[in-house]
Amino acid sequence: MLNLPANAPPVIIRFWHARIGSSGQSSLDVKLARLPSAQQDFYHSLRSTKRRLQYLHSRLLLCTALSQNYQRPTTFWKIEERPQATPAIHNLPTPAHISLSHSYNLVCFALSPLRIGIDAELTKTRNNFREMAKLFMSEKELSLLPKQNSKLLNYFYRLWCAKEALYKAISPNEQSLATLPALAYYSLLTDSSQWHLTQFKLGNYQIATVSDKSAHPPTLFKTFINLEQSLPQNTTRNGGNHSLY
Repeated sequence: MLNLPANAPPVIIRFWHARIGSSGQSSLDVKLARLPSAQQDFYHSLRSTKRRLQYLHSRLLLCTALSQNYQRPTTFWKIEERPQATPAIHNLPTPAHISLSHSYNLVCFALSPLRIGIDAELTKTRNNFREMAKLFMSEKELSLLPKQNSKLLNYFYRLWCAKEALYKAISPNEQSLATLPALAYYSLLTDSSQWHLTQFKLGNYQIATVSDKSAHPPTLFKTFINLEQSLPQNTTRNGGNHSLY
């Protein structure tokens, strides 16, 4: 078991999520104007319409969430885009770690005082669960694949999300040496793990957050933001659970 200070302050992780809707050009222009100029330029550099929509909504969620949390304009943030990595924010009022994820029409953003990684995946039936599982599960994890379809889907997405979230939480140096099969899901559930795993569902999406372990389980505040209005809605609170099925 990890030796953690019992008098450590409680850890609060803030988690925001939003949906990517179909938007006309006038609506896109209004959303784009709410981003910092550097992100507006980056948006225009993207050629794919799909990639533009994903980028616009993920960065708008990021900026709106930070502005809600720190009471700053959405255009205030100095964001450095980094290839194949979480963007860096250079003017946060207090030190913090961030993570982003998107899947189909869902975008998610988390802010934490400790290292954090998040992942979201749309859960859907597949004909090749077992073949795909070989891409990210260890031999032991593969041997535990349930035979019942409903449990197979649940097991598949829980492990996939948890491993992706853990990969995002570790350092770039660790990432360069890591493979998803080598990131053991069950080690996240042990008392000796240095990480805390929280898993939950948002509609048909499986969500995982992995953060540095502290003396007490982190409190996760979940907030839905309507990016058409940029007003937070439906804030909920929980500490997550580790049930496999």
